[in-house]
Amino acid sequence: PPAALPPCRYLFQVDYFDPHAEMAKSYQLSYYPETCEVEMYDIKNRRMFLKRCKYEDLQADQLYLGSTITVYGRQLKLVDYGDDFTRNSLASNSERTIAVVPPAGMPHLGKITNAIVRSRFIISEMRMVQLSKAEAEEFAGGDAGLAQSLVSGASSVLEIMGNNAIGSWLNLLGPSSNPKSLEAVFGVRCYGSADAAAAARDRAFFFAAEGRNTGRVSSVGDRPTSLCLVKPHAMAAGYAGLVLDQVMGKFHVTALEMFNLDRANATEFYEVYKGVTPEYNAMVEELISSPFLAIEVADPDGGNPVEGLRALCGPADPEIARVLRGGSLRAQFGQDKVKNGVHCTDLPED
Repeated sequence: PPAALPPCRYLFQVDYFDPHAEMAKSYQLSYYPETCEVEMYDIKNRRMFLKRCKYEDLQADQLYLGSTITVYGRQLKLVDYGDDFTRNSLASNSERTIAVVPPAGMPHLGKITNAIVRSRFIISEMRMVQLSKAEAEEFAGGDAGLAQSLVSGASSVLEIMGNNAIGSWLNLLGPSSNPKSLEAVFGVRCYGSADAAAAARDRAFFFAAEGRNTGRVSSVGDRPTSLCLVKPHAMAAGYAGLVLDQVMGKFHVTALEMFNLDRANATEFYEVYKGVTPEYNAMVEELISSPFLAIEVADPDGGNPVEGLRALCGPADPEIARVLRGGSLRAQFGQDKVKNGVHCTDLPED
Protein backbone atom coordinates (compact mmCIF):
# COMPACT_ATOMS: atom_id res chain seq x y z
CA PRO A 1 0.00 0.00 0.00
CA PRO A 2 1.15 3.60 -0.53
CA ALA A 3 2.84 5.30 2.38
CA ALA A 4 0.63 7.54 4.53
CA LEU A 5 0.97 11.24 3.85
CA PRO A 6 2.72 13.23 6.58
CA PRO A 7 0.40 15.36 8.70
CA CYS A 8 -0.17 18.92 7.51
CA ARG A 9 1.94 21.46 9.38
CA TYR A 10 1.96 25.24 9.06
CA LEU A 11 5.19 26.90 10.14
CA PHE A 12 5.60 30.58 11.07
CA GLN A 13 8.21 32.83 12.59
CA VAL A 14 6.63 34.66 15.52
CA ASP A 15 7.83 37.42 17.80
CA TYR A 16 7.03 37.62 21.50
CA PHE A 17 7.75 40.60 23.74
CA ASP A 18 8.73 39.32 27.16
CA PRO A 19 7.51 41.97 29.65
CA HIS A 20 9.72 40.60 32.45
CA ALA A 21 12.96 40.61 30.47
CA GLU A 22 11.77 43.67 28.48
CA MET A 23 13.02 42.19 25.23
CA ALA A 24 11.64 40.65 22.05
CA LYS A 25 12.14 36.94 21.42
CA SER A 26 11.69 34.99 18.18
CA TYR A 27 10.27 31.51 17.83
CA GLN A 28 9.19 29.06 15.18
CA LEU A 29 5.55 28.18 15.68
CA SER A 30 4.25 24.93 14.23
CA TYR A 31 0.51 24.43 13.94
CA TYR A 32 -1.09 21.11 13.00
CA PRO A 33 -4.65 21.90 11.81
CA GLU A 34 -5.80 18.29 11.65
CA THR A 35 -5.18 17.76 15.36
CA CYS A 36 -5.25 21.38 16.65
CA GLU A 37 -1.75 20.97 18.07
CA VAL A 38 1.02 23.56 18.47
CA GLU A 39 4.76 23.44 18.98
CA MET A 40 7.29 26.23 19.56
CA TYR A 41 11.04 26.28 18.95
CA ASP A 42 13.36 28.92 20.44
CA ILE A 43 15.37 30.22 17.46
CA LYS A 44 18.11 32.03 19.39
CA ASN A 45 18.82 29.28 21.91
CA ARG A 46 18.19 26.47 19.41
CA ARG A 47 16.01 24.39 21.67
CA MET A 48 12.41 23.28 22.01
CA PHE A 49 10.37 25.83 23.94
CA LEU A 50 6.96 24.13 23.85
CA LYS A 51 6.58 20.46 22.99
CA ARG A 52 3.83 19.52 20.58
CA CYS A 53 0.53 19.60 22.43
CA LYS A 54 -3.18 20.15 21.93
CA TYR A 55 -4.33 23.79 21.86
CA GLU A 56 -7.90 24.10 20.60
CA ASP A 57 -8.21 27.86 21.18
CA LEU A 58 -6.12 28.51 18.05
CA GLN A 59 -7.74 28.12 14.65
CA ALA A 60 -6.23 28.08 11.16
CA ASP A 61 -8.08 31.23 10.06
CA GLN A 62 -6.15 33.21 12.70
CA LEU A 63 -2.86 32.41 10.97
CA TYR A 64 -1.90 35.22 8.63
CA LEU A 65 1.04 37.61 8.55
CA GLY A 66 0.53 40.54 10.89
CA SER A 67 -1.91 38.62 13.06
CA THR A 68 -1.45 38.53 16.82
CA ILE A 69 -2.43 35.26 18.48
CA THR A 70 -2.25 34.03 22.05
CA VAL A 71 -0.79 30.65 22.98
CA TYR A 72 -0.88 29.76 26.66
CA GLY A 73 -1.00 33.40 27.70
CA ARG A 74 1.78 34.58 25.39
CA GLN A 75 0.87 37.06 22.68
CA LEU A 76 2.70 36.13 19.49
CA LYS A 77 2.88 38.24 16.34
CA LEU A 78 3.20 36.32 13.07
CA VAL A 79 5.99 38.06 11.16
CA ASP A 80 6.96 35.59 8.40
CA TYR A 81 6.22 32.21 6.88
CA GLY A 82 8.49 29.45 8.12
CA ASP A 83 8.62 27.36 4.95
CA ASP A 84 7.49 27.24 1.33
CA PHE A 85 4.62 24.86 2.07
CA THR A 86 3.04 27.34 4.48
CA ARG A 87 3.64 30.26 2.12
CA ASN A 88 2.14 28.42 -0.85
CA SER A 89 -0.80 27.10 1.18
CA LEU A 90 -1.83 30.30 2.94
CA ALA A 91 -0.52 33.33 1.04
CA SER A 92 -3.28 33.16 -1.59
CA ASN A 93 -5.90 33.37 1.18
CA SER A 94 -4.29 36.49 2.65
CA GLU A 95 -4.95 39.02 -0.10
CA ARG A 96 -6.08 42.27 1.50
CA THR A 97 -8.30 45.08 0.36
CA ILE A 98 -9.85 48.16 1.90
CA ALA A 99 -13.61 48.55 2.17
CA VAL A 100 -15.25 51.87 3.01
CA VAL A 101 -18.86 52.16 4.10
CA PRO A 102 -19.79 55.82 3.41
CA PRO A 103 -22.09 57.90 5.64
CA ALA A 104 -25.14 56.93 3.57
CA GLY A 105 -24.44 53.27 4.32
CA MET A 106 -23.77 53.64 8.05
CA PRO A 107 -27.35 52.76 9.12
CA HIS A 108 -26.70 49.37 7.48
CA LEU A 109 -23.18 48.88 8.88
CA GLY A 110 -24.09 45.86 10.98
CA LYS A 111 -25.77 44.09 8.08
CA ILE A 112 -22.91 44.97 5.71
CA THR A 113 -20.38 43.67 8.26
CA ASN A 114 -22.39 40.46 8.54
CA ALA A 115 -22.44 40.13 4.75
CA ILE A 116 -18.64 40.47 4.74
CA VAL A 117 -18.31 37.69 7.33
CA ARG A 118 -20.78 35.42 5.53
CA SER A 119 -18.77 35.90 2.33
CA ARG A 120 -15.87 34.23 4.18
CA PHE A 121 -13.72 37.34 4.47
CA ILE A 122 -11.61 37.93 7.57
CA ILE A 123 -11.91 41.44 9.03
CA SER A 124 -8.39 42.32 10.17
CA GLU A 125 -8.96 46.04 10.84
CA MET A 126 -12.05 48.16 11.41
CA ARG A 127 -12.38 51.79 12.32
CA MET A 128 -14.96 54.58 12.23
CA VAL A 129 -13.62 57.82 10.73
CA GLN A 130 -14.74 61.36 10.05
CA LEU A 131 -12.90 62.79 7.05
CA SER A 132 -12.44 66.48 6.44
CA LYS A 133 -13.02 67.81 2.94
CA ALA A 134 -9.27 67.91 2.31
CA GLU A 135 -8.81 64.33 3.57
CA ALA A 136 -11.71 63.06 1.48
CA GLU A 137 -10.31 64.71 -1.64
CA GLU A 138 -6.85 63.29 -0.92
CA PHE A 139 -8.24 59.79 -0.52
CA ALA A 140 -10.55 60.02 -3.55
CA GLY A 141 -7.70 61.13 -5.82
CA GLY A 142 -9.77 63.21 -8.21
CA ASP A 143 -13.04 61.25 -7.92
CA ALA A 144 -15.27 64.17 -6.95
CA GLY A 145 -18.30 61.95 -6.40
CA LEU A 146 -16.45 59.69 -3.97
CA ALA A 147 -15.00 62.65 -2.10
CA GLN A 148 -18.42 64.27 -1.78
CA SER A 149 -19.96 61.03 -0.47
CA LEU A 150 -17.44 60.86 2.38
CA VAL A 151 -17.77 64.32 3.94
CA SER A 152 -21.42 64.29 5.02
CA GLY A 153 -20.79 62.30 8.20
CA ALA A 154 -18.96 59.35 9.73
CA SER A 155 -17.77 56.43 7.61
CA SER A 156 -16.41 53.01 8.52
CA VAL A 157 -13.22 51.59 7.06
CA LEU A 158 -12.40 47.89 7.09
CA GLU A 159 -9.39 45.92 5.97
CA ILE A 160 -10.68 42.56 4.78
CA MET A 161 -8.72 39.46 3.80
CA GLY A 162 -9.47 36.37 1.78
CA ASN A 163 -8.91 34.47 -1.41
CA ASN A 164 -8.97 37.06 -4.24
CA ALA A 165 -10.22 39.61 -1.70
CA ILE A 166 -9.91 42.57 -4.09
CA GLY A 167 -11.98 41.08 -6.88
CA SER A 168 -14.41 39.27 -4.60
CA TRP A 169 -15.21 42.43 -2.64
CA LEU A 170 -15.74 44.46 -5.80
CA ASN A 171 -18.11 41.76 -7.07
CA LEU A 172 -20.02 41.82 -3.79
CA LEU A 173 -20.39 45.61 -3.98
CA GLY A 174 -22.22 45.79 -7.29
CA PRO A 175 -23.46 46.53 -9.83
CA SER A 176 -26.99 47.40 -8.74
CA SER A 177 -28.33 45.23 -11.57
CA ASN A 178 -27.20 42.22 -9.52
CA PRO A 179 -30.06 41.78 -7.01
CA LYS A 180 -27.70 40.15 -4.48
CA SER A 181 -25.10 42.95 -4.53
CA LEU A 182 -24.75 45.30 -1.57
CA GLU A 183 -25.63 48.24 -3.81
CA ALA A 184 -28.90 46.60 -4.83
CA VAL A 185 -29.80 45.46 -1.30
CA PHE A 186 -28.95 48.64 0.60
CA GLY A 187 -29.15 51.28 -2.13
CA VAL A 188 -25.69 52.64 -1.42
CA ARG A 189 -22.35 52.22 -3.17
CA CYS A 190 -19.53 51.24 -0.83
CA TYR A 191 -15.88 51.57 -1.82
CA GLY A 192 -13.34 48.87 -2.64
CA SER A 193 -9.69 49.16 -3.63
CA ALA A 194 -9.28 48.69 -7.39
CA ASP A 195 -6.06 46.63 -7.27
CA ALA A 196 -3.18 45.60 -5.01
CA ALA A 197 -1.39 48.93 -5.36
CA ALA A 198 -4.55 50.83 -4.47
CA ALA A 199 -5.17 48.52 -1.49
CA ALA A 200 -1.67 49.24 -0.13
CA ARG A 201 -2.15 52.97 -0.64
CA ASP A 202 -5.60 52.91 0.99
CA ARG A 203 -4.32 50.94 3.95
CA ALA A 204 -1.51 53.42 4.48
CA PHE A 205 -4.00 56.29 4.36
CA PHE A 206 -6.30 54.89 7.04
CA PHE A 207 -4.23 52.54 9.19
CA ALA A 208 -0.48 53.04 8.83
CA ALA A 209 -0.07 56.37 10.62
CA GLU A 210 -0.58 55.98 14.36
CA GLY A 211 -3.35 58.23 15.56
CA ARG A 212 -4.64 59.23 12.12
CA ASN A 213 -8.43 59.44 11.97
CA THR A 214 -8.80 57.70 15.31
CA GLY A 215 -10.83 58.49 18.38
CA ARG A 216 -14.35 59.80 18.63
CA VAL A 217 -15.61 60.75 15.22
CA SER A 218 -18.81 62.63 16.00
CA SER A 219 -19.21 65.38 18.55
CA VAL A 220 -21.33 64.40 21.54
CA GLY A 221 -20.47 67.46 23.64
CA ASP A 222 -21.29 66.83 27.29
CA ARG A 223 -23.60 63.93 26.54
CA PRO A 224 -22.62 60.75 28.42
CA THR A 225 -21.50 57.70 26.48
CA SER A 226 -21.05 54.03 27.26
CA LEU A 227 -18.92 51.22 25.87
CA CYS A 228 -19.71 47.82 24.40
CA LEU A 229 -17.04 45.29 23.43
CA VAL A 230 -17.69 42.44 21.03
CA LYS A 231 -15.42 39.91 22.70
CA PRO A 232 -12.73 37.93 20.84
CA HIS A 233 -14.64 34.64 20.82
CA ALA A 234 -17.72 36.37 19.38
CA MET A 235 -15.59 38.05 16.72
CA ALA A 236 -14.05 34.69 15.79
CA ALA A 237 -17.54 33.18 15.56
CA GLY A 238 -18.62 35.89 13.10
CA TYR A 239 -21.06 37.69 15.39
CA ALA A 240 -19.65 41.23 15.04
CA GLY A 241 -22.16 42.40 12.45
CA LEU A 242 -25.11 40.84 14.27
CA VAL A 243 -24.16 42.54 17.55
CA LEU A 244 -23.44 45.85 15.83
CA ASP A 245 -26.80 45.79 14.06
CA GLN A 246 -28.69 45.42 17.34
CA VAL A 247 -26.59 48.05 19.12
CA MET A 248 -27.13 50.53 16.28
CA GLY A 249 -30.86 49.83 16.43
CA LYS A 250 -31.05 51.31 19.93
CA PHE A 251 -28.11 53.72 20.26
CA HIS A 252 -26.18 56.35 18.35
CA VAL A 253 -22.71 54.89 17.67
CA THR A 254 -20.17 57.67 18.17
CA ALA A 255 -16.98 55.65 17.61
CA LEU A 256 -15.81 52.11 16.94
CA GLU A 257 -12.48 50.42 16.39
CA MET A 258 -10.88 46.97 16.51
CA PHE A 259 -8.19 46.48 19.14
CA ASN A 260 -5.76 43.80 20.27
CA LEU A 261 -4.70 44.56 23.85
CA ASP A 262 -1.58 43.33 25.57
CA ARG A 263 -1.84 41.80 29.02
CA ALA A 264 -0.92 44.98 30.90
CA ASN A 265 -3.67 47.01 29.25
CA ALA A 266 -6.24 44.23 29.53
CA THR A 267 -5.44 43.88 33.23
CA GLU A 268 -5.89 47.62 33.71
CA PHE A 269 -9.15 47.63 31.75
CA TYR A 270 -10.67 44.87 33.90
CA GLU A 271 -9.12 46.13 37.16
CA VAL A 272 -12.52 46.94 38.72
CA TYR A 273 -13.33 43.21 38.65
CA LYS A 274 -10.11 42.07 40.35
CA GLY A 275 -10.96 40.40 43.63
CA VAL A 276 -14.66 40.82 42.88
CA THR A 277 -15.37 38.08 40.36
CA PRO A 278 -13.68 34.66 40.37
CA GLU A 279 -13.54 34.77 36.57
CA TYR A 280 -11.20 37.78 36.55
CA ASN A 281 -8.06 35.98 35.31
CA ALA A 282 -10.01 34.07 32.68
CA MET A 283 -11.60 37.33 31.53
CA VAL A 284 -8.16 38.85 30.97
CA GLU A 285 -7.02 35.76 29.04
CA GLU A 286 -10.11 35.95 26.83
CA LEU A 287 -9.64 39.66 26.11
CA ILE A 288 -6.02 39.25 24.94
CA SER A 289 -6.67 36.08 22.93
CA SER A 290 -7.45 37.85 19.62
CA PRO A 291 -8.93 41.14 18.32
CA PHE A 292 -12.18 42.57 19.64
CA LEU A 293 -14.44 45.41 18.54
CA ALA A 294 -15.00 48.42 20.82
CA ILE A 295 -18.20 50.40 20.23
CA GLU A 296 -18.88 53.75 21.92
CA VAL A 297 -22.57 54.63 22.12
CA ALA A 298 -24.73 57.59 23.11
CA ASP A 299 -28.45 57.72 23.86
CA PRO A 300 -30.31 59.17 20.84
CA ASP A 301 -32.56 61.10 23.26
CA GLY A 302 -29.64 62.63 25.15
CA GLY A 303 -29.95 60.53 28.30
CA ASN A 304 -27.38 58.31 29.98
CA PRO A 305 -26.94 55.13 27.90
CA VAL A 306 -25.30 52.99 30.59
CA GLU A 307 -28.43 51.30 31.95
CA GLY A 308 -29.96 50.89 28.52
CA LEU A 309 -26.82 49.22 27.17
CA ARG A 310 -26.64 46.91 30.18
CA ALA A 311 -30.23 45.88 29.55
CA LEU A 312 -29.48 45.17 25.90
CA CYS A 313 -26.45 43.05 26.87
CA GLY A 314 -28.32 41.13 29.58
CA PRO A 315 -27.02 39.27 32.67
CA ALA A 316 -23.33 38.34 32.66
CA ASP A 317 -24.13 34.61 32.80
CA PRO A 318 -25.60 33.59 29.41
CA GLU A 319 -27.56 30.74 31.03
CA ILE A 320 -29.34 33.23 33.29
CA ALA A 321 -29.70 35.64 30.38
CA ARG A 322 -31.47 33.01 28.30
CA VAL A 323 -34.01 32.52 31.11
CA LEU A 324 -34.56 36.14 32.16
CA ARG A 325 -33.73 38.14 29.01
CA GLY A 326 -33.97 35.82 26.04
CA GLY A 327 -33.48 38.56 23.45
CA SER A 328 -30.36 40.04 25.04
CA LEU A 329 -26.97 39.92 23.36
CA ARG A 330 -25.48 37.55 25.91
CA ALA A 331 -28.44 35.20 25.62
CA GLN A 332 -27.92 35.08 21.85
CA PHE A 333 -24.12 35.04 21.57
CA GLY A 334 -22.72 33.95 24.95
CA GLN A 335 -21.29 30.56 25.84
CA ASP A 336 -20.40 30.92 29.52
CA LYS A 337 -19.60 33.64 32.10
CA VAL A 338 -16.23 34.39 30.46
CA LYS A 339 -17.13 33.90 26.80
CA ASN A 340 -20.42 35.72 27.19
CA GLY A 341 -20.47 37.54 23.86
CA VAL A 342 -20.06 41.13 24.92
CA HIS A 343 -18.73 43.34 27.68
CA CYS A 344 -20.43 46.58 28.63
CA THR A 345 -19.77 49.42 31.03
CA ASP A 346 -21.42 48.68 34.39
CA LEU A 347 -21.55 52.14 35.97
CA PRO A 348 -21.65 55.72 34.65
CA GLU A 349 -18.32 56.58 36.32
CA ASP A 350 -16.66 53.66 34.51
